[in-house]
Amino acid sequence: MFTEQPLIYVTKDDADRIAHWDILQAFSRLSPTQQLYYWQLSDPLSSSLESSVEDIVIAKFDGNSFGLDSGGAIFVRPSRINHSCLPNVEWQWNEASGTFKLVVIRDIELGEELTISYVRAAAWRQTGKVRETQLSFPCDCPACQHETPYARASDRRRALMGRLFDDIMHREESNIALTGAQLWQNFYDAMKVKELLEEEGLLGWELAMSYYIMAGSMSRYGEDESAEYYSDMEQDYYRLFEDKFDHGLAELVDH
Repeated sequence: MFTEQPLIYVTKDDADRIAHWDILQAFSRLSPTQQLYYWQLSDPLSSSLESSVEDIVIAKFDGNSFGLDSGGAIFVRPSRINHSCLPNVEWQWNEASGTFKLVVIRDIELGEELTISYVRAAAWRQTGKVRETQLSFPCDCPACQHETPYARASDRRRALMGRLFDDIMHREESNIALTGAQLWQNFYDAMKVKELLEEEGLLGWELAMSYYIMAGSMSRYGEDESAEYYSDMEQDYYRLFEDKFDHGLAELVDH
């Protein structure tokens, strides 16, 4: 969809934290035009006469930056994108090139707002009330409008996906070679997760993860043709970003 270089990129210190001093230093190096873009970002302190400029700069970074492997970054356009638990776009950071890429993961209607998920890690298998605790603001996407038929169905789907995924991970982490029956059970559980994800409208990395599990199960069972098919389905997601990289199951999900 588009790529962008960071407006501000601050690396973590030796304690694996982003220091406030480093944020202020990065801001001071911006041009007047770049600083104007930065000041247009939202934050909870600007309306307070008691807040210092330094406090506001840090608050804007904390509220609008993307957490990356080696630090955090503010972008002119992506940092303005709102959250949804049913996002229509996803992002990827390329550490080697220092480039942020945003791509569409499902059909978007004319006039529909672009949204991303601020809590990508495990949100796909958590109910709305659990996701609420991870956000500093109320989400008004259809999956979070409590007590509506859609939200109740969404909670049921996500809770079931969580149980299925936990079962898969329990078998994978048992440190015992899986039997044929267990490999097939992983495959069927991942297939059910895939179907639930499609019902929920989550068509990004979570769907790729389910294909990854299905491909791995078939490969270990000796069904090479099926393994290749599901591996190709998984790679369709990564081709959106035009990046090829190796990964393992532990890198795809966050417990």
